[in-house]
Amino acid sequence: MNINRLLQFHEDPVVIAWWRSRLGTALAWFTPPRRRTILAVAAVYDGVRRSLREMAKADGLPVPSDWLGLASLVLALFAMLWLLYRAAVHFRSLPAVVRRHPQLSLHLLYWGSLVVLWLTAPTAGAWRELLLGMAIIFPFLIWRCGYLLLSGQYGRAASTRFADQIIPLWPAFGGSNTPYGKGLDYLSKSEAKTEDELARSQLAGIKLFILGLIWNAAMNLMERSFYGPENAIPRLSQLVVQGAQAPLLASWASIYCELVWQVLRHAAHGHMIIGTLRLFGFNVFRNTYKPLLSESVLEFWNRYYYYFKELMANFFFLPTFTQLGS
Repeated sequence: MNINRLLQFHEDPVVIAWWRSRLGTALAWFTPPRRRTILAVAAVYDGVRRSLREMAKADGLPVPSDWLGLASLVLALFAMLWLLYRAAVHFRSLPAVVRRHPQLSLHLLYWGSLVVLWLTAPTAGAWRELLLGMAIIFPFLIWRCGYLLLSGQYGRAASTRFADQIIPLWPAFGGSNTPYGKGLDYLSKSEAKTEDELARSQLAGIKLFILGLIWNAAMNLMERSFYGPENAIPRLSQLVVQGAQAPLLASWASIYCELVWQVLRHAAHGHMIIGTLRLFGFNVFRNTYKPLLSESVLEFWNRYYYYFKELMANFFFLPTFTQLGS
């Protein structure tokens, strides 16, 4: 069997036809509106679950802890997201300074809440507990809200529903503070509209799941082989503690091993997230794509952490470029 055909099975017409023949009824039912509804319901659940989990981790801090306080926190977070959605929909009606600097305004709003927390006593009342809870959770949402405002700035948010926007804001498919899949605009461009496109996207997602499992196994094998009880190669964190006393050869070996281990870890995690998106018909770019084959630092970051690179470009380079070119 041709190895390239095997590796690219998600592009093989024969495999796609076989997948459609086996899941024809399910693919026909799994329309874009239904897929979005499932993800929106899961996003609401994830928003509630994440909020409760973060408050449970904030042990010792004056944050909401009883059911009324936690319910108020969840409602306040969703209300804030809805208000930002309305701001994006009516972007042209916002004050001129906000229209010119939407991302700066968003971050100043967050830093303003931190100033209020700093200037008030922990015993100020339930409102401060609520504000502190929101301040703890908002860093996970801030760049996602940034993509929402960016959509409003480009005039694309007006034709969207809040139920659709909530999908990337509270991603049930996973992620970090860096939004995998960016915002709804980017997801919509890659969304499968036909059964054939959905089959192709799902097969591509299955491929990423397989790769993720392989990289996770390779990472575990590497940990046992190099970082086992015998400590054949010390972890980079151990060498940093040793400072100038660290052996030269062990230091270089640890640096390269750490690079490979971090790439495997990042790829395994990212493949699962993008794989889930592809199962739901969003055939977006993977986050990690053969970074160790890069020939430059720029290419490495584009291959290693694609969505972080996209965040840097969208929010730091492109706005500046637009202003300079106007």
